[in-house]
Amino acid sequence: MRISIFGLGSVGAVTGACIADSGHEVIAVDTDLLKVKRLQEGRSPIVEPGLDELVASGVASGKLRATTDSEEAVLNSELSIICVGTASSEDGSLVLDYIRSVCSQIGMALRKKQSYHSIVLRSTVVPGTARGTVIPVLEDCSGRTAGIDFGFGNNPAFLREGTAIHDYFNPPRIVIGALDNKTAQSLSLLYKGIEAPEVFADIDVVEGVKYIDNAWHALKAGFANEIGSIMKAHDIDSHKVMDIFCLDNRLNISMASVKPGFASGGPHLPKDIRADSLLEANDEQARLKNVAG
Repeated sequence: MRISIFGLGSVGAVTGACIADSGHEVIAVDTDLLKVKRLQEGRSPIVEPGLDELVASGVASGKLRATTDSEEAVLNSELSIICVGTASSEDGSLVLDYIRSVCSQIGMALRKKQSYHSIVLRSTVVPGTARGTVIPVLEDCSGRTAGIDFGFGNNPAFLREGTAIHDYFNPPRIVIGALDNKTAQSLSLLYKGIEAPEVFADIDVVEGVKYIDNAWHALKAGFANEIGSIMKAHDIDSHKVMDIFCLDNRLNISMASVKPGFASGGPHLPKDIRADSLLEANDEQARLKNVAG
């Protein structure tokens, strides 16, 4: 297939190079002239292990190139993947300016295109962004209807910095949301040859999956660090504690207690959580008493 990738950041650069390595033709689009120049020269526009070699191979084979011309990219591809960044505002909400801008450019380009074109959202967004922002901008700027006159889907990236290429080719699952069958089939074709469970769901559900993935990872990291602080205060090896904790894949590292619904665990869970809080409070009081003394 012929794919256009919008955004040459950590998601777009890796996604574009990996898709080209899979045999598809990729046109990468970015407003940053330096990033475009680097990729055109066969160099990675970002720092990511192994990406320099993958980009160089893609450019040398003619499967990968870059441009600043969004219209040219849309007119010369059949599927556009949005990978632009979404920074946080002061109140914590996501800034969608880049996404709106790219959707506007893609929508205007669609006015000049006769053949069917699909747009796929890959940027990390909160649930409701596709229907509330992305699709309305695309429809308004193109004068066409999503799912009928052009395809729309979302395909979140589950990539970690430092292991992004490995993560792309070895995903725990491939999650695809689409309004139309053609877009769903095109996204499935992108991953041909990659062994992983393929999950198709409503675009709103797919947005939710990516959102809770990040929230869950943050929760785990925060929990582990809190346990580390508590154990350290009592001169306990927190790594040994967590090693043993992780051996339990029936309750601890499992599907247990992760679905919304009725309370579970009996009286022990709230009791022990309160005890942990009291433990920290007592430790702080003792520390302050020692300082005062």
